[in-house]
Amino acid sequence: MRGGAMSIPAPIHSPPTPTPKVVTVGIPDGDEILNTPALASRLGISERHVLAMIRDGRLPCMRVGRSLRFRWSTVLAALSK
Repeated sequence: MRGGAMSIPAPIHSPPTPTPKVVTVGIPDGDEILNTPALASRLGISERHVLAMIRDGRLPCMRVGRSLRFRWSTVLAALSK
């Protein structure tokens, strides 16, 4: 290039990240699987309180990898005892 003009390369864009799909195989209609923040929000308590309730045996949960999941109907049944 002459005259000091520089060519600017076109920006490289990565493809959009696909939105994860919610899989509800084997879950009855109307039942929900919640993560810790969602459950804490729905119950109106802190995430730390949810974890304390698990440790005390008052709240059942499932482990998916390193994450905790909660079936809403099971949580309601456990809290009604």
